Amino acid sequence: MSAICPACKTSNIDGARYCETCFIQLPEDTSVAFYKAPTEIPFSNNLPQGAIDFDAIDNYTNSNKQPEFANLGASPTAKLVVTRGSIIGQEFILNAGENEIGRWDEDDGFYPHIDLDKQDTEGYVHRKHATIQFVNGQWYVEDAGGANGTKIRQGSQAAKLAPHTPTLIQYGNELIVGRIIMRLEQV
Repeated sequence: MSAICPACKTSNIDGARYCETCFIQLPEDTSVAFYKAPTEIPFSNNLPQGAIDFDAIDNYTNSNKQPEFANLGASPTAKLVVTRGSIIGQEFILNAGENEIGRWDEDDGFYPHIDLDKQDTEGYVHRKHATIQFVNGQWYVEDAGGANGTKIRQGSQAAKLAPHTPTLIQYGNELIVGRIIMRLEQV
């Protein structure tokens, strides 16, 4: 049996850990022919692993309204396009779950969805630098707390993200990771 990617539906070889097309991590149980990601998960204090803490979002945005659903299984159509780095124009298609941003580390077995190893020849991007996740129809970026930080730029204004705090990013904004700049675009 082959492992079916939940994001792009590519059939991968049995035992593959990452999709050969979109590079997201495949479900651990590859004996199942098809994996169906949930389309909606009700909000509760017992969120699945990797889900965003909505209390942190509410505290950050000073909003008292909690989202009713975390839309983790939908297939968002977005990408990050490199505008500054070693390979200008490289695109990273985002998946519905958590998208790790960093550099691969074979020794630790860490392979981020958005691998900036070839983009970051100077070493400013940390192995586990940040994450970007689609929640309730919007994208949120969370800095992992490294020394070089993460910024969101809108026009000429750039704001450094507070570590471990999900922060809204909108289409057309630029994400600055170390010295790499990527623009969030709709596909």
